[in-house]
Amino acid sequence: DKANAQGSGTFSLNRKEDTIVGEYSATLNKNNSAAGIGATAAGQDNEANADSSFVSGSGNTTSVAAKNSFISGEQNVVTGSNSLTTGFNNKNNSKNGIVSGSENVVMGDHSQVFGQKNTASTSATGNLISGAGNTSNSPNSIIEGSQNTIAENSSDGAVFGHGNTVRGNYSTAAGRNVSVDGDCS
Repeated sequence: DKANAQGSGTFSLNRKEDTIVGEYSATLNKNNSAAGIGATAAGQDNEANADSSFVSGSGNTTSVAAKNSFISGEQNVVTGSNSLTTGFNNKNNSKNGIVSGSENVVMGDHSQVFGQKNTASTSATGNLISGAGNTSNSPNSIIEGSQNTIAENSSDGAVFGHGNTVRGNYSTAAGRNVSVDGDCS
């Protein structure tokens, strides 16, 4: 019913109608597209638009800029290159980032985010975040726990526990509902 893939080294089985399968790319299963060169889309309703990207699961998408990225899960969107994303409804714009869990939003490059509903802003590069509902707006920081925040204009901070906030460079907060203001605190 749907036309076979055309181009060098392509393979298509039940691909999305009216889509292009890139050179050396493959689509498998239901309504997938693999427009990137060397891209693979398997599962259902996935779009592997980036070169050398691999997408599996359901409703996942890589943008053209997400070269060398891997997605597995459901409804994830990746726009950062060299990234790994697994889980449900994650947004990963991090170059060289790892995101796993659900509903995480990661904009900072080189960040690793695990858990649920965590956010790493564009300025939050090189972060390690684990838990639920944490937010980082600073580079080179670590957050472990739930509902913790590292504020803007802070760097190299660490937060552990629940409901803690750090405002300042090289500062640490641990426990419950602790607020640390100032550098080296």
